[in-house]
Amino acid sequence: MRGTIDIGIRGVAISLLLIAATACSTPGDGDGEGGGGVDGDASPSATIATPADGSAFASGATISFTGSADDAEDGDLTASLAWTSDLDGAIGTGGDVTATLSDGAHVVTASVDDSAGQTASTNVAITVGEDEGGGGGGGGGTTGASEIGFLVVDEVDRESGSVLVSGSGGFWSFDAEIPEAFFDAPWAEIVGTCDVYTLFEEPTDDFQGLPVPDDLNITFMGAGDPLEVTAGGAPYLSLDRFEESFEGQTFITYSTDGEIPGPLEADLAATIPGDEFPAVASAAFPSVAPFELTAPADPGAAGAVDVDTTFEWSGASGDANTIVTIDLFAPDTLTSVTCYAADTGSFTLPDATKTELGADFAASVDGAGRESVRVESVGDARLVLAVARAQEFTVPIVVLSE
Repeated sequence: MRGTIDIGIRGVAISLLLIAATACSTPGDGDGEGGGGVDGDASPSATIATPADGSAFASGATISFTGSADDAEDGDLTASLAWTSDLDGAIGTGGDVTATLSDGAHVVTASVDDSAGQTASTNVAITVGEDEGGGGGGGGGTTGASEIGFLVVDEVDRESGSVLVSGSGGFWSFDAEIPEAFFDAPWAEIVGTCDVYTLFEEPTDDFQGLPVPDDLNITFMGAGDPLEVTAGGAPYLSLDRFEESFEGQTFITYSTDGEIPGPLEADLAATIPGDEFPAVASAAFPSVAPFELTAPADPGAAGAVDVDTTFEWSGASGDANTIVTIDLFAPDTLTSVTCYAADTGSFTLPDATKTELGADFAASVDGAGRESVRVESVGDARLVLAVARAQEFTVPIVVLSE
């Protein structure tokens, strides 16, 4: 099947990211291709030569990591190849790196960015210490997971002055495992990029270079009814189960019955009664600071944004598990732009997007906000917990003539 699993989430569609992740490099496949990249600029590629996927090393061993990276426009990027371990963090940079890693099961990732801000990555799974790598204890091993749950709590601050909170979610079984590297860095493939499309065309089938497989089989799972979200241990939101059948498939989603007044409470946790997806008790949501776009000064005004605008916002976290989404709309050309920025406090359009939009581009900010995720292992399944805090603006009305 193709398309987004729409569960009513403002901001980044992590459901589509999960689908796209099945087309990413799984540990040891050595394929760092991005699948096309931004129009007019090819994605870079990254490969790992050594160690081989599944390699095992003795405690205290010095391990050699070798690989290469290349880009059609920038040429050889091997010197910029960055190596990280999901257990130990940064390992080093370059085509030939040595390191001594802690005992345990590691997913080692090699990644590189090109000058247009596009990223390629690939990874291998290795173990260090002769007693490691058994995959027991309910952590799901290092290969990934095929059963995924996603819950999000949304706070939207509208220009009218109302602040409203809601929740939604879904649970899916995929016929291919989502690589563990995705859960370690879910935003890695899109941060620093923008999607551009017009009112009369559908968004590109490639999600920032990650092709969505046409033949991917997804089964919607039940997780009990209702799902409860608490704030500081007290009842806060109740997410009811909704079921609908279409073309022989059953779609199961969860959402609140409308919205409640904000602002968002602190110390959120989810309790899932369990069904096909396992039960979970008091799984903590991430903490997300209030969001305010501070530049441009009047975001919703006509022409508030051009290709050289610098966007700035409050409460920057610098957290790799947090992303800022900025939605733009240009009424003159009926063009929509969605940009994904690291939560550093400022962002400018990447060069590839500036070229695509053209020097005369003028737009308003439709909405902006930050979203943070936390991943919890539930046996062999993964539960992705997200909190999004966003602003919505009133943009110019478009009247279409016949």
